[in-house]
Amino acid sequence: MQSQNGGEKIFFRALPSQDHIVDYNSGIRNSYHTSVPGVWIDIWYKEGERDPTKYPLDIHGWGKFTNNALHRFMDLAENKYSKMSDPWSPMDLKACSELDGWCAFTEPQEALLYGCQTMLGKQTGLDKYVSFSGEFNGIIPEGFEGSGILVKVSNVLKLYTRIEFITEYNLDSSACP
Repeated sequence: MQSQNGGEKIFFRALPSQDHIVDYNSGIRNSYHTSVPGVWIDIWYKEGERDPTKYPLDIHGWGKFTNNALHRFMDLAENKYSKMSDPWSPMDLKACSELDGWCAFTEPQEALLYGCQTMLGKQTGLDKYVSFSGEFNGIIPEGFEGSGILVKVSNVLKLYTRIEFITEYNLDSSACP
């Protein structure tokens, strides 16, 4: 059941790595995949298309990308990565895969499971969680059984440690290390 706060829908996000926490602390409210959408690669390198209106931003199975990500991709493909086989740096991949919102969950238990059971959560042990209000902006592949969503952030409500999050929402922590 969707949580409510004075009529606003409340969503939950896991911050399972140091990079996620740094982005959060820097005020970044966009997630990313750290890979360029394959359809953009095909349109640029195989079809030779340079018109940005020919590139989809809402990509099934990936989420909705920002115009900024597309323009960054086009600039880098033109000026730095002239061949399809050129290896892209992690920083450039992050810039080209900015999503139009945060990857999130509608239920706190799902966010907890994602944070503590994913490879990042298990490796770092630094997982933190955020509750926030926002607007649904699409489906993303993250999450268990496709339960991940993309949400445009309206207002960050609270940042939690794992223990605080479990306590606040009375969650089942048996699946967490």
